[in-house]
Amino acid sequence: MNPANGLDGDYHEFTITPQDTALITAYVRTPWNLTDRGVESGFIWDCVFQELDIETNQLLFEWRASDHFQQGDMGVDSWSDWTGTSEDPWDWFHLTSVQKDSAGNYLIAARYTNAITYISGKTGKRMWQLGGIRNSFRDTSQRGTATRFVDPHMARWNDEERTALTVFDNIDTATLDKPTHHSRGVKITVDLDRMTASAVTEFIHPDLVFARTDGSLQQLENGNYFIAYGSAPVYSEFSAMGELLCDTHFAPIDSAAEAVQTYRIYKARWVGFPTQVPVVRRDVDTLYVHWNGATEVKWWGLEGRDVVGGRQATYKKLGTYKHDTFETAMFFEQLYDYTTFRLTALDQYGSALGHWLLDQDGVVSELVYDVADRKGAITITISPSHLLMAVVGVLFVVRFVPLGRLSSVLSGRGGLEKQKQMERRSSAALPLMGEV
Repeated sequence: MNPANGLDGDYHEFTITPQDTALITAYVRTPWNLTDRGVESGFIWDCVFQELDIETNQLLFEWRASDHFQQGDMGVDSWSDWTGTSEDPWDWFHLTSVQKDSAGNYLIAARYTNAITYISGKTGKRMWQLGGIRNSFRDTSQRGTATRFVDPHMARWNDEERTALTVFDNIDTATLDKPTHHSRGVKITVDLDRMTASAVTEFIHPDLVFARTDGSLQQLENGNYFIAYGSAPVYSEFSAMGELLCDTHFAPIDSAAEAVQTYRIYKARWVGFPTQVPVVRRDVDTLYVHWNGATEVKWWGLEGRDVVGGRQATYKKLGTYKHDTFETAMFFEQLYDYTTFRLTALDQYGSALGHWLLDQDGVVSELVYDVADRKGAITITISPSHLLMAVVGVLFVVRFVPLGRLSSVLSGRGGLEKQKQMERRSSAALPLMGEV
């Protein structure tokens, strides 16, 4: 997607709203009267965010910082870092995050306001401001840490009722008068009737990690909080009480060079369906199998068959094996009694994720069929013999199944009960597989 009206989007925000629209930010080179700064033909970076229809790219809402903020509203005068010319516009506002809530309004953070601001979704006007020069709240925290930010990033509501929010604060104001600074994440409760705010939890790294720029704070589904430290190559997970649970440094911290940095890092559940076949190895009477990257495998099923009277016998169930380590060992004493095997990967409900043929040495020799749900679409590759069996099965149903029963099946009646039964299945009742 691209911003409307010919603007160029930038990396500070791109998110999907509760209304299934998109929010995107843009920094726009804009002529501005800067004669009071000694510049005849001045320019600023004006910060813009737009809400767009995802399917049509139609502009639904646009907001410009210069329409609602003045230079005197800034908590930091950043002029010394810029010349204000066309080649080097003054970055006076610096929008870092935008979130739309279920009420249709917008929560924004901007570096040089040192504040979080709530924007009307109808007029674009400021409804209130948390922190900064135009602060609207009485801070009931012991140290006043609910309304004191430096370079805030990624302000987010924590609940639909809008009683709590989180923000990544690049400089903990408690360290401003100290030789070294550190960053923090903070959870703040707000009472919009009494207009009070209180910092209830601060997330501070034990090593006092400092991110000069950038950073993010994400509330996880399990109640924990995930922080990325922007210009410092660190990300960490904290408990709801602020205890460090997990910590990753993905490069040496060099505050001078800042050679490795991120804007945001998100933690999310990842589902993997590898395109390559599983790796299978045999050691006497044990098969070892792993399917690197397959996150949904909970069980492995093994079937075997031999040649009887010059003809292939039907598959016999040999075992179902729980997959709880990287590599699953499948032991079977009579392994040499069979010439070919069929290996099945099963998910937690007993549904097949894929079937593969193995020879006696356990090497995958043919992909029989592979079923994988990717982005809602089911892809099936099936051999001619299996296709013929499917056609015969359909003819049997049409010929012998009573019409009332068939219509019930096609209409999906009883589907919910079948799903519940599938969810109750244990390893003793997985499809097409025996047990060990």
